[in-house]
This record gives sequence, structure tokens and C-alpha cells, in this order.
Amino acid sequence: MNNQSEDLLFFCSFPPPNTGQTIATKLIHDCLTSEYSIDIINISDKKRLSRKSGAFSFRIIWLLINKIAKLIFSVIKKKYKIVYVVYAPSKSALIRDFISAWIIRKLGNAIIIAHLHNGNYGKNFETGIGKFFFDKLMKYTNKLVLLSPMLNGLNNIANNKVVYLPNMISDSIVCTDDEIEKKIIEKNKENYFNIFFISNMLEEKGYMDLLEAAKLLTGKTRDFTLHFAGSWPSKEKEEAFIIEVETCGLKEQTHIYGAIDSREKIKQMFLEADIFVLPTYYEIEAQPLSIIEALNSATPTISTYHASIPEMITNGENGFLINKRSPPELSNKLQQLMFRPLWKEMAINARHTYKLKYSKEIIIPKLLQIFK
Repeated sequence: MNNQSEDLLFFCSFPPPNTGQTIATKLIHDCLTSEYSIDIINISDKKRLSRKSGAFSFRIIWLLINKIAKLIFSVIKKKYKIVYVVYAPSKSALIRDFISAWIIRKLGNAIIIAHLHNGNYGKNFETGIGKFFFDKLMKYTNKLVLLSPMLNGLNNIANNKVVYLPNMISDSIVCTDDEIEKKIIEKNKENYFNIFFISNMLEEKGYMDLLEAAKLLTGKTRDFTLHFAGSWPSKEKEEAFIIEVETCGLKEQTHIYGAIDSREKIKQMFLEADIFVLPTYYEIEAQPLSIIEALNSATPTISTYHASIPEMITNGENGFLINKRSPPELSNKLQQLMFRPLWKEMAINARHTYKLKYSKEIIIPKLLQIFK
């Protein structure tokens, strides 16, 4: 790097692994490269999916010490106008975020734009030492970016600090109007349904609920195939799920893909999908990118009354909302969607929702305004 001043520093996690946060961060970075000169300090933990969120680890401590040292060196040497960070909800992350914010403001005198990608931020910091550090962190923060008003539980944050920016998806996964028209015409001729679950394979994301719902559905129809795609936290979890699929009698109509890093492959999956299911009760769920990807591909979605999902799915229009941990309710909604006239109507509505709320034409002007 040269000695010139840089406009902007990203101090946050980039892929891998592919999580909603890392993917969203890369998208924001890519959208800003034409407007800013950007440096990156990537604090990503490549083993993130195999450990419990917030769990203590000497390896993580050593990784962070190195990244914090690099942050100190960078903000002193360069005069960044803005530093973009991503805050996380665990108490250990709060200490990390407080230290980095102090360095950015006191040593670098830069503006901090902090992004929240989870749905329960601040709940762990309402009392004791956590509240002390949280209050200090909020004072150092100039702008706090939330995905949706539904996720704003920060009553003590001044309104002029909070801004809203929905998630967006990468160009490589965005479907063209011609692709959507072709999908709807071809699917409308079929009586067989491809049901997809695409997410990191955490139990709280609801993949077992989908399997149980499918088992119930077989008592009424077998005109469907299940598709599960995503990274497993361990080989043991994956093997246990495979055994469960066999026990349920669904081996012949279930495909398990594991991690898929190619966004083009994910796009093709969504174009093949008739129904997308994400029955999540994940504690820090916010605004799932996978639902936006499904809407983009004209795929009606079944998900839960959780986080900001009710703002994404209008019940009975572009999909269905169900209660958490309710396989019988999920099975019932799957059966309803396996009626082509209703499916076609919801597919068209899903695509319309994407264009109206989550397309880059809608999101990028809002993003640029935040960084002005």
C-alpha cells in the first residue's frame, strides 16, 4: 500500500465462510469501490460455523490481537474518513467492538458506520458491565445501520444515528425477467414439486422441521423431492441427518448437497425450486439473504414469524408464515402450495416483492446516502 490517505476502511469479516453477514459485507464493499478508495482488515474466522457463537477460544483471541494490532497501525498511519464495522451480539464481541471503536475514534478520528446483521442486538447488554461497554460503544458510533425497523430494539439510541438498509443479493444470483418467465411457464405444466432448504445446516434454522413435515406430507402425496444445501457444523451432524432421512423413508426423494460456494450454482437451484422453506427459530436471525434470493427467483417461500421475516413474506401472497417448530403446520402449507394455480400467483408476487424492495436499483441509492 502507498502512503496516501484512504477514504474508507472495512474492519469486519469477509467470506469464507459464506454466512449472511460475510456475503452482505462483500456486496456492500463491491458496491462502494467505484466511489471510494477502500482498505480491508479481514477479521473472518474460517472455522466460524464449527464453533458456538461467542464461545471462548485461545485461537480466536490470538487472531483478534493480530487484527487489532493491524487496526492500530492502519488508523495511525492513514487518515481514514470512515471505518465500516459489523457489531455482533455476544459479550466477547462487545469487548472486541468497544476496543476497536475506541481505537478508530481516539487514534484515527474517523467516522464509524456500524452494521447490525442480527435480530437481538443489545439484549445481552442491559445490565452490569455489559451495559457500561455497550453505552460507551454507542457513543463512539456515528451511524448504526439496521436491516429493518422490526429489528430495532435499541430504545436508548438517538434516532439520528439509526438508519435502515435492507439486504441485497449479488449480481451472479439475480435472475433475468426472461429466466423468470421461462421458469413460470415450464413449472406451470408440472405436477411435481422441488422443495429446497438452502442455509447453513444449523438445527435452529429448521431443517429437521422440514424433514418431519415432509414425512407427514407423504401420507397425502409423494409428488415432491427435498433438497438440502448448506455447510454442516460437523460430520457427525451430517451423518445423523442422513440416518434420520432414511428412518423417515425419504431417502429416495431427498438430495443432500453440503456446502455450495458457487453463487451461480445457488442461482440454478433457485430456478429449479418450486418452494423454498426456511422454518427458522435461530436466535440471532435478522433478514435472511436466502429468502431474498428465493423472492428474486419467483420461488414462493414458507418461513416463520421470526425476526424481520414477516416484513419479507406477506402471508398468503408471496408465501406463507408459520409458527416456529411446527412441522404439522408446515406440512399443511406445503400441501396448499402444491396446487399450481396458487403456486403461479405466489411466484409472480414473490418476484414483484424482490423488485419492489430488494433489487439493487432500490438499495444502492440508500447505501450511498449512508456513506455520504
